[in-house]
Amino acid sequence: MSDLDNTNKDLITGVVSLLRNEASGWSVNSKYNVPNVWTKDVPKSTNDEFPRAVVDIIAGDEEELSIDLDTRLYVATLRVVIFADDGSSLEDLKDSSDEAIRNHWDSYTGDWTIRESEGESEVSEDTDVEEMLRYNKMLDYNFETIKVSD
Repeated sequence: MSDLDNTNKDLITGVVSLLRNEASGWSVNSKYNVPNVWTKDVPKSTNDEFPRAVVDIIAGDEEELSIDLDTRLYVATLRVVIFADDGSSLEDLKDSSDEAIRNHWDSYTGDWTIRESEGESEVSEDTDVEEMLRYNKMLDYNFETIKVSD
């Protein structure tokens, strides 16, 4: 069972690929020529490229499954933050991203299974500082996997 694709990195990179391939409307990065969906290590070249997204895990928890203490259920909360320069494209990307995650997660996330959506944040607006992102919205999802101690 140690051959499972169930690390946090597997989940994050899988959802980044999923959003790049299945959700429409992202800008294309001028330096790397890929849709602007990234892990938390966003290239500086994306600072002025909208719309874009960042994917990361914000929480995790383990639960014992049985008398076998080596087998645990691990639940991770994955957050997708979408940035846009106007509110309507932000909502379109939110809908496209949510639909892509719900319909295609099993082709991208290895041995992770989607458990439920944790919901979304209200639209946040930043218009005071020129370098600040103008609009953003967060989507949270719980994914689960089995972890076995070696």
